[in-house]
Amino acid sequence: MLRELFTKQAFEKLNYDAIKVVHSYYISAINQKAIVKQFLPLSRADIVEFLNEVVGQDTSTLSEPQKYTIEPDTETIVNEVIPMILSMLLYEILLESKASEHSSRMVAMKNAKDSATKKVSALTLSYNKARQASITKEVSEIVSGVESMKE
Repeated sequence: MLRELFTKQAFEKLNYDAIKVVHSYYISAINQKAIVKQFLPLSRADIVEFLNEVVGQDTSTLSEPQKYTIEPDTETIVNEVIPMILSMLLYEILLESKASEHSSRMVAMKNAKDSATKKVSALTLSYNKARQASITKEVSEIVSGVESMKE
């Protein structure tokens, strides 16, 4: 089903100029940013950028490829490869969004834990002060009672 969405004919049927995806991009545990990525139509630069990410180096510095005979034909190969690339781009977007979400949740939970720890410390201190004041009052009353009996 996904494969059918990524065909040239399906895109042309939609009658849109472009399809863009807005998603959160994971930079670090405390830093994400919203980015807009053009999804369709793919330009040659988009394909080269994607291949550079996949290969892990700049593909323009590689030696000039030799001429190969491609069967069945170039158009058929492109029609098979482009939907694969689009599927991988969509998968990358989903992974980036999930990583950002998990990172944000992790930071939020850490902040909540730190806040709860501070609150517990403050409440424990208040409780101990009240308890100590109560004990001091009782001791004071006992001492006063003993002093009044002596007289």
